[in-house]
Amino acid sequence: MRSETFPVGPSPTLVLRLGSGSVQVVEGRVGQILVEASGKGEEGLRLEAAGDRVVVAQTRQGLVLPTVEVRIAAPPGVAVEAGLASCDMTISLDASELRASLASGDLRAGRVSGMATVKTASGDVVIDSTGDRLVVNAASGDVRVGRADGDVRIVTASGDISIDWAGGTVEVKSASGDTRVGHFDGARLSAHTVSGDVSVGMAPGRRVDLDVVSHSGDVRLPQPATLPGSAEGEGARAPGPRPEQLRTRLTFRSVSGDFVLRRIGG
Repeated sequence: MRSETFPVGPSPTLVLRLGSGSVQVVEGRVGQILVEASGKGEEGLRLEAAGDRVVVAQTRQGLVLPTVEVRIAAPPGVAVEAGLASCDMTISLDASELRASLASGDLRAGRVSGMATVKTASGDVVIDSTGDRLVVNAASGDVRVGRADGDVRIVTASGDISIDWAGGTVEVKSASGDTRVGHFDGARLSAHTVSGDVSVGMAPGRRVDLDVVSHSGDVRLPQPATLPGSAEGEGARAPGPRPEQLRTRLTFRSVSGDFVLRRIGG
């Protein structure tokens, strides 16, 4: 096994350029980044540091890059830049920023407090939470996000999109993949699909402006809320939106996909 330690300052950046294998980024000690590598490709790794920037790059040895397993212990708040080919990556610490490009590997990240940008061909993307803007472009991989406090833009060809909670503007585009937003608490959501279905959950208390068009798909909306204690069948509706109530605009365009708006909580 190969092992090297690099001293870093309070705002370090980790740069990864790997071809085949896997990489794990775990929480380590403040002030240093520890790199451990094993496998046939360990001797071909280039490990270097320039100030707070640590680079882990795989150099070509022959026609095929050998497999290498890399484990990196870094301080919380590290920024991660990754260019990976056939390589899975797991980030289990809180990162300040994430920029990743993957060919066929999967990406799993925990908390990203800053901006996160991910591009992948066939790998899945899972991010627990983001504090700033999230941008994902995927060909056939699925995208799953736990909590998105910032704006979100996700584009896929055939992969499914799942967001548990979103508080900013959400824009999703998918050809055949389905989209689910468990709880939307933002001001604007836009979804465009060819055949993919879209499901959005919202809590009561918002005024919703709907702009929904599906040429052959179904559109299902919740029944209007009724006043507490009103008799069923009387059709008594809750009071209309007050000026201070938040307003949300939902836009959906599809050829054959279904759109479902669900009421949650309340």
